[in-house]
Amino acid sequence: MITWADLEKQFRKYFFSGVQEKKITDLVKLKQHNDESVESFVQRIREVKNKCYSLVLDDRQLADLAFQGLLPHIRDKYASQEFESLSHLVHRISDPDIRPFEPNRAKNKKVSFVDEATSSDSDEEPVIGLAEWVKNKKLMSCPFGHKEPEKFAFDITKADKIFDFLLQEGQIKLSPNHVIPSAEEMKKMKYCKWHNATSHNTNECKVFRQQLQSAIESGRIKFDSSKA
Repeated sequence: MITWADLEKQFRKYFFSGVQEKKITDLVKLKQHNDESVESFVQRIREVKNKCYSLVLDDRQLADLAFQGLLPHIRDKYASQEFESLSHLVHRISDPDIRPFEPNRAKNKKVSFVDEATSSDSDEEPVIGLAEWVKNKKLMSCPFGHKEPEKFAFDITKADKIFDFLLQEGQIKLSPNHVIPSAEEMKKMKYCKWHNATSHNTNECKVFRQQLQSAIESGRIKFDSSKA
């Protein structure tokens, strides 16, 4: 019996012979140019994704990946937004007031956001967030609210506990295939609960720190230091 997967393989073999298949590393390496519009950048994302024949990403994950490749000042402006798809991202961010990034404007920033560096020479597979915020939830009071000077309004050494707390309270949810290892298993390895990856710990996850900081600034959660 011929399945859809078999038909898909035959289709690719017939029509795409000689076309090199792209990987998720090729998608993650894509960054918006300083003079490039959001629409043009997203189109480049689509073109590369169309060549990732074996890669399975849902619309939200692909939109999140594209968002991480936008210019820093655009990411900062829309850090608290959620995007359902690439089309949704383009619709929300196609703002005529967005201009190319000017380094001298960065001096006025009050909060420092840090991205995970992606090296073209690295052999490690990049990771995509497999946990996500739950929509339409009321303001959440959360412990561990120690302020880190000039960076984050919470104790970054307790990011792992913050993740567990928010997951327990229904503020974030996991994708269907995201299974967190047991505490005993995590003692033997590095593990990030946000990315479901073994390349780093949750406490070291710069993306999760940025997500928490954005949630604080948008009024999604607050930290109660008296409960720490």
